[in-house]
Amino acid sequence: MTSALQLSIVVPSYKRPDLLTRCLQQLLPQLDGVSGGVEILVVDDGGGEAGFAAELDPRIFLLRSGGVGPGRARNVGIFAARGEIIAFTDDDALVADDWVAQILVSFAERPDALGVRGLVQSVAYDLIYEHSVEDATGSGYLTCNVAYRAQALRQVGGFDPAFSWAHEDRDLGYRIEQLGPVLFDERIIITHPPRPFTVKEWAKRGRFITDDWLLYTRYPSQRRGVLPVRWAPAENLARRWIRCARDSEVMRRSPKRFLRVFVLGVSQFSVGLYCSVTKPYRAIVAAPLPRPQFVSPFRIAYVGPVPNSKVGGAPGVAGLLFPELIARGATLDLFLPISVESDAAELVGQMAGVTIHRVESKFAFGKWYSSHPLTKMISTQVATARGRSKAAKILRTRHLERPFDVLYQFSTVELFGLRDDGRLPPIVTHPSVHAAGELRWLRSERDLARRCQGILRPLLVRVWVAARVKRQQRDIARASRVLAISKQFGELLSADYGIAPSKVTLAENVIDVEAFSPPAGPREPGPVRVVVLGRITVRKGLEDLIAATQQLNDLEGRLFIEVIGDHSLWSDYRPLLADLNPAIATYVGHRRRDLVQATLGRADILVQASHYEPFGLTVAEALAEGVLVLATTAVGAAERLDPFVARLVEPGSPTALAAALRDLVERVEGESDTERHERQQRCREAALERYSSSVVGPIVHAVLRDAAQEATRTT
Repeated sequence: MTSALQLSIVVPSYKRPDLLTRCLQQLLPQLDGVSGGVEILVVDDGGGEAGFAAELDPRIFLLRSGGVGPGRARNVGIFAARGEIIAFTDDDALVADDWVAQILVSFAERPDALGVRGLVQSVAYDLIYEHSVEDATGSGYLTCNVAYRAQALRQVGGFDPAFSWAHEDRDLGYRIEQLGPVLFDERIIITHPPRPFTVKEWAKRGRFITDDWLLYTRYPSQRRGVLPVRWAPAENLARRWIRCARDSEVMRRSPKRFLRVFVLGVSQFSVGLYCSVTKPYRAIVAAPLPRPQFVSPFRIAYVGPVPNSKVGGAPGVAGLLFPELIARGATLDLFLPISVESDAAELVGQMAGVTIHRVESKFAFGKWYSSHPLTKMISTQVATARGRSKAAKILRTRHLERPFDVLYQFSTVELFGLRDDGRLPPIVTHPSVHAAGELRWLRSERDLARRCQGILRPLLVRVWVAARVKRQQRDIARASRVLAISKQFGELLSADYGIAPSKVTLAENVIDVEAFSPPAGPREPGPVRVVVLGRITVRKGLEDLIAATQQLNDLEGRLFIEVIGDHSLWSDYRPLLADLNPAIATYVGHRRRDLVQATLGRADILVQASHYEPFGLTVAEALAEGVLVLATTAVGAAERLDPFVARLVEPGSPTALAAALRDLVERVEGESDTERHERQQRCREAALERYSSSVVGPIVHAVLRDAAQEATRTT
């Protein structure tokens, strides 16, 4: 289980990558030497422009909030934070060189303090042409320079999303002060650079009057003006601009400046007055306070395969993610159909915070109903659907007794037994593959399938998968959020199933980075070792691999390729492997997981030639072992990898595959021991930065939390 850190820093960002880069460059040197550990949570509230942030340093984690505004974006950070203290700043703020250290010193000096505000200063600016922020006393509780204890933040429910434009920072500070002291420390300093604004931008700030209503109603001492609360903000706007027009230092006897003030004042006042008349005053001021739901356990109902961190595939990914979710205050109720063929659930059942609800089944392989490959495929699907439908009934009963916050649909898309009657928690779907993608390649490779399996079996499989496409289109539309294991997989889900891109968040698969590591010592003598791991089935690019081996006869003695894997119930391309070039390649069939790890440890190159591969765990595992990767651009796990550790080619091109493999063989042959060690370390670093549970876990947790919060706001 991941332990708590001393400090988390939350930085929301909206389409300002240059400013965010500057902010992070100022923060990163300050993280060194923090004994209790520290993390930076960048919350991308825009269109993905902050995606680079997680690549700068392993202590930076990227979260996405989908354009919900800075207050709600900061809540996403609060949900995911592991720090005992959570500090906030903005992407355009300039933090002092000792900003992190002074925050920790301030809390250490006052153990009773629940929060601390810092000094916000600005360089000189022209207030009718530029906007900046200043606070010499901390009275504004400005989120560009404030920190709170995580427990206090969660106890008051975080930032209140009822504040649409402003004052959410002051409201939060006032609510926490009702629990304990929030200090002001002038040693904690940030500088807020001014930025120019247009008349249109300033006019829109007239909308802030709705937040003034809520602030004045909750905290009458903050009210300004003599008119009733509904009209007081508009009165304040008028008074403010009149004072500005009378200020000789602002006007400087300049007709142009007077005109600027006049236009700004009239525009902003007009918008404010319009909002005063048209906005639902009573509904806004009646908004309830956020519930302290972050304090009680965050209850997740899990539907998916039996999690087991000691195996591969989807069960292994789930088993590795669970400790990260539990470390952030979640509890998990697992609704699992268990058959004779299922993975054991004892390992995950030993985790604190996990409750298993079993649906026992006597289904087994080798019986009269599962002895033939065709009946085995059909009976497996029927048994799985029946088991999940029974598990769904238990889930609904438990949800009615004590509601879950969110339903986490892992690996699969179909919601068997979970009818849409408005009595379910919000759903987050985290698929490993989608039927539309499978069907596309089943149809494209009809001739290959007929060659390997005849006519009937591939035809039945296509009919069955086509039916699944219809079911998945319907079921995935019910999800509040969708987690995509690669960028291109998210794009395919949007294109094939009509999912809005704003609902999709990237959360790559994870591996046990400790189980896979580069071997010590020099490379064993002999030919360059290449391993191909995966199912011997449709869409895996086996025909391209086979054709590529026929082009590499001259590498006999220098290159040895092992093809490892087994067929599936519904696709078997093993007959194709008879055409592998025996001079350089061999098919060894299925191997146990421990033997696969040992093979990877001795390999120099992994080849993944798929035409459609939403992720590809073997890519992540190979990199963790220090192994170079040769993959097609259709392999999700290979996206955005450094060319030093991964060579990408277009799918469907045996010639390109053979040429790239030839180049990599020559590279490995020319490596010195030092260069080999450097390559292994860089491969492993790429794996740690992308595929470790400590990187992906906060993203999954934040999306689950956000889905639950969104449902709470709309009910």
